[in-house]
Amino acid sequence: MSTELKNEKIYNLTISKARGKELAAEIVNVIKAHPEQHFQASWGEGNECGTTACIAGWAAFLTGKAHYEVDSQGGMSLLTENGFMDFDEISAKLLELNQETADKLFFYYNNEGALKALEHIAAGEEVPWSEIMDAYPEPEED
Repeated sequence: MSTELKNEKIYNLTISKARGKELAAEIVNVIKAHPEQHFQASWGEGNECGTTACIAGWAAFLTGKAHYEVDSQGGMSLLTENGFMDFDEISAKLLELNQETADKLFFYYNNEGALKALEHIAAGEEVPWSEIMDAYPEPEED
C-alpha cells in the first residue's frame, strides 16, 4: 500500500485488503508519513485540508469499511455496508484485537504512545502497556 495521500484527502487512498498485524503495519506507515493526520482524541475529522484520525479511524478508513459524509461544519458520519457502526467494534475486528487490547489502544490519547503500541502489534508482539504509558503519559485535560 502506498502511504502517499493524494491531495491529503482520505478518500483518495488505495483500499487495503490487509487485516491484523499487516493492517497495523500499514497504519504505522501512514501515521509516520503523515503525523499531522494522527489524533488519538478523535475517530476522524475532515475539512478542506484533509482528514485526521485515531488508530481505529485509520483502520476503518484504510480498509474502506468506513465512509464519511462531511457536513458544512466539518462534522462526519460513519457509514459502513451494514449501516452505522462503532469505530471501536469494526476496527478491533479489522486489526484482529481482543477487546482489552482494543480498549487500551483506541482510548489511549497520547499519539506517540499509541503509535508505539501499534508498532508492537504490527510486529506480532505483546504490547508492554505499563512501559509505554510510563514513557508517554496521557495528555493533561484543558
